[in-house]
Amino acid sequence: MKKITSYVFIILLITLGSILIFNTQITNWVIDFLSNRAYQTKITSSNQDTTTFNYKSVKPVSSYSVAMQVLKPHSDGSIAKINIPAVDIKLPIFYGLSNRDLIRGVGTMKRHQKLGKGNYAIAGHYMTSSGVLFSPLANVHFGEKIYLINRHYQYIYRITGKSIIHNYQIGVIKNIPHQKIVTLITCASAKAGEKNRIMVRGKLIDISKNSNN
Repeated sequence: MKKITSYVFIILLITLGSILIFNTQITNWVIDFLSNRAYQTKITSSNQDTTTFNYKSVKPVSSYSVAMQVLKPHSDGSIAKINIPAVDIKLPIFYGLSNRDLIRGVGTMKRHQKLGKGNYAIAGHYMTSSGVLFSPLANVHFGEKIYLINRHYQYIYRITGKSIIHNYQIGVIKNIPHQKIVTLITCASAKAGEKNRIMVRGKLIDISKNSNN
């Protein structure tokens, strides 16, 4: 009986993987499901030193990569969460730019950066569905708030800038003396080979204790 159950489960997973590969709408729904589930998972404090921070190694999200995430789930916990209420962004923040993590959330762009200090840089994918991953960044406005949350504190930033930059303008993630800011990066469109990026910047305005974790 156990063997039959295992075979049925494997067939179901393979079927789901095949559906994802050929249906963009379902792929986006699964990404949304994976990111919501990861967002609800308890925040960890561990940083995986083996992860990559090479933005050039980040690959576009494909139906195949999403199917593989479903078939072989990657379960590393997030180190923080990002919430932008104005555009309904609620995503887990992972340490580094692992392609598998970026399917279900966003990632930090510099090793050992700390919330509330320097320039906290985060990158995520822009998808064809405007509500998935970092796509809603295209709709943010000056003055709206960004909430970054770890196990102990909530860091509140106010959006002070939004611009289109070239993908090689990596200098925007460097620290700026005496400034406590956040920099959010995503592609300017879902077009294959997109060279431009949306950059959103916010200034730290408040820190409060996180009572929910």
